[in-house]
Amino acid sequence: MTDDFCEVKDNGATGGCQSNCKQPGPKRKGSNQLDRVIGYYEAWRYNSECQGMPMKDIPINSLTHLYFSFAFITPNEYNIIGMDGLPSELFSEFTDLKKGNPSLKMIIAIGGWTHNDPGPLQKVFSDMVSAKKNRSTFIENLMAFLRQYAFDGVDFDWEYPGADDRGGVPDDGINFTQFLKELEAANKKQPKRYIISYTAPTSF
Repeated sequence: MTDDFCEVKDNGATGGCQSNCKQPGPKRKGSNQLDRVIGYYEAWRYNSECQGMPMKDIPINSLTHLYFSFAFITPNEYNIIGMDGLPSELFSEFTDLKKGNPSLKMIIAIGGWTHNDPGPLQKVFSDMVSAKKNRSTFIENLMAFLRQYAFDGVDFDWEYPGADDRGGVPDDGINFTQFLKELEAANKKQPKRYIISYTAPTSF
């Protein structure tokens, strides 16, 4: 607490002055906040003439992790496709950027806000995690996808588990947790261990 908060001023307050002035501040420690510098590539704007960014312009040498946003999950078959009809060639073009920075981790982000908009995909996340057969099918498809396009990992951006106004159901949280356990078990059996993350909401 600094003296800035301990000045006596005639401002009408009746609570008196702060009693804990001159307290020592927290000890400073070395920071590791730059261990990860993450970028998100808005793939839906790949061919935009207004404020688009060609992949070749991504500052790959300034990043440790680069996320492709987004891929979607198809109903029933639980395959992974580019959002809104993005061509699958973009996945390979994206991961080819690693040739310019071999230490860069390339992550596929699955979901995004529009994945859970009203329509045929709104229930896909909930349906996929709800049954072991569905989870197993998706996990098998996911591992094949990661190998095919040389991604280093996956990020789940489900907006949001359990949110009924976004197509969620009460069991989403439990089912999603079980899915992540099964995914990690499958991941441990892979020749290459993949990065697995999920985007947790802070405003829910």
